[in-house]
Amino acid sequence: FVFPGRSCYPLSPPANGEEDEDDQLRVILSVLGKLDKYDRSFLSTKTEQEYVEDLMGDMSRIDFRNEFPETSKDLVGLVGTMLQFNPYFRKTASIMLQCPYFDSVRDKKMEEPAPFKVEFPFDEPGMFNYETGKQGSMVDIKDIKRRLRKEESLIKGMDLLSKK
Repeated sequence: FVFPGRSCYPLSPPANGEEDEDDQLRVILSVLGKLDKYDRSFLSTKTEQEYVEDLMGDMSRIDFRNEFPETSKDLVGLVGTMLQFNPYFRKTASIMLQCPYFDSVRDKKMEEPAPFKVEFPFDEPGMFNYETGKQGSMVDIKDIKRRLRKEESLIKGMDLLSKK
């Protein structure tokens, strides 16, 4: 399922104006198949809605049990749950980690919520314009690296404290 993703119309139409078989939405829909109105409910413009409807055609969802018959049913279930087109319907990482697939490696005694939320400057309001698909304010990579190092040292410090 790896693809170069040169375009993702209507956010980033191909430069030459031609249809692109590697269009990200085309590839995603070839896996997910035809979407119902709830799956498409987050599409905000008529252009987006029409484009997705045109791409879907009569596509069928891939049956991962048939594609990967030697894979455990828990892993197939996990992958199926993760592949959700509508971002508002996607499960959180903490919910996904509760899936039966992880039961063999789960240690409830080690599960503690982080004492703080990791925040990145590029997640702040106005950093990305979803209407135009363009970045808002410039993100300072050095600032991001500085923040990541600070977060990393805090996490390492917490880890050392928990081992005492």
